[in-house]
Amino acid sequence: MNNNNDKVLSVIDWRYSLKNKQAVSYDISRGKITAIYGSNGSGKSLLVKSIADVFDYPSGKIEKFFKLEDCGILLQSPESLIFREYIIDEALLIVGNDMELATSLLSRIGVNKDRPSLKLSDGQKRLLFIYGYLMSKKIVIFDEPFVSIDAISRDEIERAFLESKSAGVDIIYTANRKDHLRIADDVLDFNIILKD
Repeated sequence: MNNNNDKVLSVIDWRYSLKNKQAVSYDISRGKITAIYGSNGSGKSLLVKSIADVFDYPSGKIEKFFKLEDCGILLQSPESLIFREYIIDEALLIVGNDMELATSLLSRIGVNKDRPSLKLSDGQKRLLFIYGYLMSKKIVIFDEPFVSIDAISRDEIERAFLESKSAGVDIIYTANRKDHLRIADDVLDFNIILKD
């Protein structure tokens, strides 16, 4: 980890495949909401997995200017991340064992603390991680946060993103629809960068 006050991370000549003609180079700045935009299959999720160190990209480098404990990363399919029997235990795990914060989180998504975790819908599971990370982390990275979310919840998430940004949280998210970019300060557009 390097100390750099202006950047969250730098992507330098990154390729998810050696067949890519174009490499991705991009600095993600602090104090902003950054969207990684592109069509399905463009590689945006692979970039997020590369940042999370769960994808071995063949070319390039990603420099992170943050401590891992300060960052919350939500990949797709959050249902696979739920493994505690009751939702209060899952909430405590997400927010770092802070009971007040966990209770506030469950109140925000409208779930009783005694509810079995597996009884939540996919949308509620996604909201649990989104709001939990926004409440407890300094940097959040979400892969397709608006999937499995209704329009009302999407508007609420966008408001939460803006509030969290004002509170000093750096937010990075992927999107494959242009209407999901309306709150982004910066857009890394894979459709342009990786165009043949």
